Amino acid sequence: MADEQNSIEDSVATADEVVGMPSAELKAVVEALVFASAEPLTPKTLYKLLPQEKKEDVSAAINALKTDYMDRPGLQWVE
Repeated sequence: MADEQNSIEDSVATADEVVGMPSAELKAVVEALVFASAEPLTPKTLYKLLPQEKKEDVSAAINALKTDYMDRPGLQWVE
Protein backbone atom coordinates (compact mmCIF):
# COMPACT_ATOMS: atom_id res chain seq x y z
CA MET A 1 0.00 0.00 0.00
CA ALA A 2 2.84 2.40 0.83
CA ASP A 3 4.48 1.62 -2.53
CA GLU A 4 1.21 2.39 -4.29
CA GLN A 5 0.93 5.74 -2.48
CA ASN A 6 4.52 6.67 -3.41
CA SER A 7 3.81 5.76 -7.03
CA ILE A 8 0.77 8.03 -7.09
CA GLU A 9 2.68 10.89 -5.48
CA ASP A 10 5.52 10.49 -7.98
CA SER A 11 3.14 10.75 -10.93
CA VAL A 12 1.41 13.93 -9.74
CA ALA A 13 3.04 17.13 -11.03
CA THR A 14 3.77 19.85 -8.54
CA ALA A 15 2.37 23.34 -9.06
CA ASP A 16 5.84 24.61 -9.99
CA GLU A 17 6.07 22.08 -12.82
CA VAL A 18 2.68 23.01 -14.28
CA VAL A 19 2.61 26.81 -14.02
CA GLY A 20 3.88 28.50 -17.15
CA MET A 21 4.44 25.25 -19.05
CA PRO A 22 1.82 24.64 -21.73
CA SER A 23 1.01 21.15 -22.90
CA ALA A 24 2.54 20.20 -26.24
CA GLU A 25 -0.97 19.65 -27.58
CA LEU A 26 -2.20 23.13 -26.59
CA LYS A 27 0.93 24.72 -27.99
CA ALA A 28 0.37 22.89 -31.30
CA VAL A 29 -3.28 23.99 -31.40
CA VAL A 30 -2.38 27.64 -30.78
CA GLU A 31 0.33 27.45 -33.44
CA ALA A 32 -2.10 25.93 -35.95
CA LEU A 33 -4.70 28.62 -35.24
CA VAL A 34 -2.13 31.38 -35.73
CA PHE A 35 -0.92 29.97 -39.05
CA ALA A 36 -4.40 29.09 -40.35
CA SER A 37 -5.93 32.49 -39.59
CA ALA A 38 -6.28 34.97 -42.42
CA GLU A 39 -6.09 37.79 -39.86
CA PRO A 40 -3.74 38.32 -36.92
CA LEU A 41 -5.00 36.72 -33.71
CA THR A 42 -4.87 38.50 -30.38
CA PRO A 43 -4.56 36.63 -27.10
CA LYS A 44 -8.16 37.68 -26.37
CA THR A 45 -9.31 36.02 -29.59
CA LEU A 46 -7.38 32.86 -28.75
CA TYR A 47 -9.03 32.78 -25.31
CA LYS A 48 -12.43 32.91 -27.03
CA LEU A 49 -11.47 30.23 -29.55
CA LEU A 50 -10.25 27.95 -26.75
CA PRO A 51 -12.83 28.45 -23.98
CA GLN A 52 -12.12 25.03 -22.45
CA GLU A 53 -8.49 26.05 -21.75
CA LYS A 54 -7.35 28.26 -18.88
CA LYS A 55 -6.22 31.71 -19.96
CA GLU A 56 -2.93 31.14 -18.16
CA ASP A 57 -2.30 27.99 -20.21
CA VAL A 58 -3.09 29.75 -23.49
CA SER A 59 -0.80 32.62 -22.50
CA ALA A 60 1.95 30.14 -21.65
CA ALA A 61 1.53 28.52 -25.08
CA ILE A 62 1.75 31.93 -26.77
CA ASN A 63 4.90 32.78 -24.82
CA ALA A 64 6.47 29.42 -25.62
CA LEU A 65 5.77 29.93 -29.32
CA LYS A 66 7.23 33.44 -29.19
CA THR A 67 10.40 31.97 -27.74
CA ASP A 68 10.49 29.19 -30.34
CA TYR A 69 10.14 31.62 -33.23
CA MET A 70 12.32 34.42 -31.87
CA ASP A 71 15.39 33.38 -33.88
CA ARG A 72 13.60 32.16 -37.00
CA PRO A 73 13.75 34.52 -39.98
CA GLY A 74 10.56 35.43 -41.83
CA LEU A 75 8.21 35.42 -38.84
CA GLN A 76 7.28 38.25 -36.55
CA TRP A 77 5.18 37.99 -33.39
CA VAL A 78 3.47 41.28 -32.63
CA GLU A 79 1.22 42.21 -29.73
